[in-house]
Amino acid sequence: MKESVVRIFNEIKMNITDERRQRMLVLQWVHRLLSVIALIMTVMNAFTGKLVLMYSTLIFAILCIINAVICLAGNKGYRVSATLLAIEVIALFTFFLVSGEPEGFAVNWICLLPVFAFLLYGCKQGALVSGVMLAILVFLLWIPFGRGLLQYEYTESFCLRYPFVYMASFAIAAILGLVIQITQRELKNRNIEYAYLNTHDQLTGLYNRYGMDEMVRKDHEGVMTVFMMDLDWFKKINDSFGHMDGDMLLRQVAIIISKTCEGYGKVARWGGEEFVIISYDERDPGKMAARILEKVREAEVDMHDGTSVHLTVSIGIARAKTDEANLGDLLMEAGPLVLLSSVLHTAVGGIIESDVMLAATSGAIASFV
Repeated sequence: MKESVVRIFNEIKMNITDERRQRMLVLQWVHRLLSVIALIMTVMNAFTGKLVLMYSTLIFAILCIINAVICLAGNKGYRVSATLLAIEVIALFTFFLVSGEPEGFAVNWICLLPVFAFLLYGCKQGALVSGVMLAILVFLLWIPFGRGLLQYEYTESFCLRYPFVYMASFAIAAILGLVIQITQRELKNRNIEYAYLNTHDQLTGLYNRYGMDEMVRKDHEGVMTVFMMDLDWFKKINDSFGHMDGDMLLRQVAIIISKTCEGYGKVARWGGEEFVIISYDERDPGKMAARILEKVREAEVDMHDGTSVHLTVSIGIARAKTDEANLGDLLMEAGPLVLLSSVLHTAVGGIIESDVMLAATSGAIASFV
């Protein structure tokens, strides 16, 4: 028993940010619990000789078991079983009110309906279900024609006051339901925000090192290409102009690379002035590297003191079939190629001049700039 309760709470906790999934789990267990309670009440009614109540609770128990089975059929099953449960509960409570069995006691269960309706169905559907029950109460207890349908003689005071008691329960349930809905929404939004911050670089908006797993297609069959690039002379620029200009420069480079690679691959900031591109495009990566070099070289970034800075990058490329190498292997191959390519740079008049050279190294393609 204890293990079952723990398992229920673990399932709900795992889906705490998924409101619909959480409601599906809760509804499944509500069906089961209601069927057990209804069966217990059936046995109790049989022993006390309340045959009408016995049959009504037995039918309700059977319907709850059927609902529990239907609820297992995914989203569609959830919607059907939730609708059936609402209809069945309202019908059972209406029967309790009209029959007055046993001795008018069963109607006390009706005030619990709004709380369960808002918890199970949310604010909109919960208000609808609770509103239908309120309309039935008003009709049967306040309207003369409705009171004529009652088979139990309620006092005038009860008929006058009970709908107000139900309204109070309705109002409390609505407030609680609204608070839960707002909390759930905020929790979901915060969870999305934290997930984004965990996988994206705050400065550039690109994927970060932890988010690169989202860039990898787990089921892709073919060639994966990894570009690793390093912004040349960035430390010197950072020391000369300051970190704010350095950050602005990194953002500009991130925008240039992202636009250049749009439709070709996904870009991440590996760390510092290093960027990574992951692509499954089987076109010549050397041409893409040349295009990146050209676009970066054409860029002119104005520092806060009015100085214009021209940029270049060093690029290492590694590619392999996805069934022969993983992302870590390709990064290890591309990394040293970046260092080697950066050695070949020469500075002329403050502008980094570079050429593109392709060479085969350990099965990888290296772009030296």
